[in-house]
Amino acid sequence: AGNDSRDVDAQQLPVYPCVDSAANVVCVAATGRDAALMPTANTGATSVDLAAPGADIIAAGRSANPVFMSGTSFAAPMVSGAAAIMLAAHPTATAADVKAALVTGATRSSATDNLVAAGFLNVAASLNALDQ
Repeated sequence: AGNDSRDVDAQQLPVYPCVDSAANVVCVAATGRDAALMPTANTGATSVDLAAPGADIIAAGRSANPVFMSGTSFAAPMVSGAAAIMLAAHPTATAADVKAALVTGATRSSATDNLVAAGFLNVAASLNALDQ
């Protein structure tokens, strides 16, 4: 979704990838350690599909030491990983099936109400939704 602290639904110009309706596009916002959206996270009650952990994620640095990074660039891989788990369990599932299950399985919370469409990433519930 981005890290500009904006409501992508309210923008005059389209914000990609959030406005892309393709079945294989999931728009993701980042949450902090407290499970609230990060202050810099873009929001959108209709355009941003769900939120995922994106704060203080351990990443490879330029030296041998790991670094802690934050933002939607680190939340999106969490959703990609969830999709990979779902596809490993259901290899014939389509991108549309996986996206629908991710959205259906998301955990709703007052922390994300009116800020993202579905809620927080919930891998187990999303996998269960795909099982149905």
